[in-house]
Amino acid sequence: MKKRIALILASTILLCGCANQSAEAKPGSTDDKKEVTLTATSNIEKEKCCICGKNDISMMEYYRGMDTIGIVHLDSMNMFSSEVRSYDDSGKEIFDSPGMKMNGLSEGEAHVSISGDPNRGISDIDIDYGDDSRIDLKDLENKLCQDCLDKVCEQATEAANWGEGEALNDIWLINFKTEEFRALPGYYTMFMMDDYYIHIDHNDGKDNVLIFYAPAKTES
Repeated sequence: MKKRIALILASTILLCGCANQSAEAKPGSTDDKKEVTLTATSNIEKEKCCICGKNDISMMEYYRGMDTIGIVHLDSMNMFSSEVRSYDDSGKEIFDSPGMKMNGLSEGEAHVSISGDPNRGISDIDIDYGDDSRIDLKDLENKLCQDCLDKVCEQATEAANWGEGEALNDIWLINFKTEEFRALPGYYTMFMMDDYYIHIDHNDGKDNVLIFYAPAKTES
C-alpha cells in the first residue's frame, strides 16, 4: 500500500503542476452514434434540496462548509466524511486526529469502507456496488432542486455518450465546502475537486478511491 500511495503521490505532483489538466478519462467513441441527452424536472424548491438546501433526510446541513470530501448515497441521501480532513461537531478543524476506519455506508447490497488519515491528508475508500446501485433520476426529482438535478443529468448524459451507455452508480463524492458532487464513472481514473486529488481503481463492480489533500502552493 505504501508503495502504491507513493506512486500515486508522484502522479499527484505532476497533475497539480498542470493547471489545465484536471482529469484523465478514457471516453468511448461517439463516431456514427447519436448522442443522447438525459433530463429531469425537479418537484421541490431550492430551499428543500438535499444538497444545497435543508432537508431532514440529508446530513448536508451538518457537513456544509467543512473543507473536506465526503460520500453521498444519492438514493438514501446518507452522507459520510471521508476523513481526509477532520472536523468536530462545531465545524472546527481537528489537527491532532488519530484517523479512523469505519464502514460508512451499507445500503442493500452496496457497501462502503472508509479509512481516513487526516494528519496526512489521505483517505482510502473501498466501494462495493450492489446490483441496484444505479441513479434513479425520477426519484431524485423529489430530492434535488433543478440546479443540482441538472448537474446529475449532465454527468449521466456524459456517461451515456462517453461511456458507451454506462449507467452511473448512486454512490458519489461530494465536496462539503463547495457543494460540488461527482460521479465515479468507469472512464475516469483521476480528477481534482478543488484542493483534493482523486485517484480511482475500477474493478468489476468495485471501486477503490484514494483522496489526497493537495492544496496549491501560495507565495508567502
